[in-house]
Amino acid sequence: MTIDDFRALIPAETEMIRVVPVLDWLSVNFKDPQNKVPEAMEKDAVIQISEKISLRYFGKGNEHYRYIWHLLYQAEHLATMLSHTRNEKFVKKGMVKLDFKNHLLYSGMLWTVYDDIVSCFGLEYKNISRVDIAIDGLNYLLHFVNGYVKQTAISKVVELKGRGRFKANLLHRPTMLYNSFQLGSMKKKQITIYNKSQEIIHSQKDYIQNFWVKNGIAKKLMPLKALADAMKKEKTNDEIYHVEGFENIYRFEIRLTGQMILEIKDFTIDYLKDANKLMSIIHRLNENFFHFVDHRRADNSKCPDIDLLPYNQFDIHPIELQRIERRDDLYKTKLSIKKNVHQLYLGTLRPETYSLTEMLIFDVNNYDLKEWFEKKLIEWHKEFSKLHTDFEYIDQVRDFLMSLNSQFKSNDEADLLI
Repeated sequence: MTIDDFRALIPAETEMIRVVPVLDWLSVNFKDPQNKVPEAMEKDAVIQISEKISLRYFGKGNEHYRYIWHLLYQAEHLATMLSHTRNEKFVKKGMVKLDFKNHLLYSGMLWTVYDDIVSCFGLEYKNISRVDIAIDGLNYLLHFVNGYVKQTAISKVVELKGRGRFKANLLHRPTMLYNSFQLGSMKKKQITIYNKSQEIIHSQKDYIQNFWVKNGIAKKLMPLKALADAMKKEKTNDEIYHVEGFENIYRFEIRLTGQMILEIKDFTIDYLKDANKLMSIIHRLNENFFHFVDHRRADNSKCPDIDLLPYNQFDIHPIELQRIERRDDLYKTKLSIKKNVHQLYLGTLRPETYSLTEMLIFDVNNYDLKEWFEKKLIEWHKEFSKLHTDFEYIDQVRDFLMSLNSQFKSNDEADLLI
């Protein structure tokens, strides 16, 4: 393909595309300052909180929270709540997490329900745990990315500006087109492009195609149950790429962890309530990520950009990203501490080294790692004590490391993004 072939796949700026960004996943962490979330009783017990809101105890929680609740809004399960911290070393006391049900996100009632829940419990917003933003109907993206991944080093005319690489899935042999792509990782952010029409036949999420018709993304509904029964009966994968006889809607989705949201300067929950701000988030976080250029030279920063998403149809707000030092560098700091302890046991570093003492104290206090360090000392002593033949020296190292405890500050970690 030539660069003109690629550009011909993209609708002209003068062509209006029906674009409706929508949340497809929303998990939020809150503080419960008034302790209004009750203690659980027997399973399936329902506790009425207000005229509209009640909680049904679903069962024991996870590694971070003791209880899982089904939050019922006018008797409908619209969110799942996790409450009562299991271990305050990982999640502060009084934190709760809400996972909003997928069908609520497409209903137009999300923020009414959200505000009612926050008001009812007196919750304080802390941070986003995870948010997915989807745009449906940009079918040309699939053909563009298929063309991109099929380029050779010699024939390359389009390049991805960032360092990421696409993972292609489900090759449809009759057309030799891949049906879905992934870019990035859910550890931070991930782009997916796939046939949502085919997916909802399996998931039977009829409310999504109702959303499409209501917003002009699709013209008519597909008979989801009949199509699912036919696929099971035929036991074939021939329809994976394309649902024959029906309009196929392809989805672009960006999945963001709480870490990425934290890096958006001055972010508030209101950013998720406005289509222009949702597109502004996508626009900013796609820079040097899902960002293509007209490949003309080795230095891609000087190549002309190729705008794949119709940002021109929105009022794009400038978004500034900020580096979150504490979380970005935490992993490297832990590795550095372990390396220094390892060298102590080896004898290449000595307990009397003043700079080493200062370094360990600074790193542990700067990153609130007192409890983590105390726990790891036991593990490290078992692992490293065999590295030196002088047992008196090994005891000296252990006594030195334990003596640092009095100079460490109490753990006061920020709320964990889970």
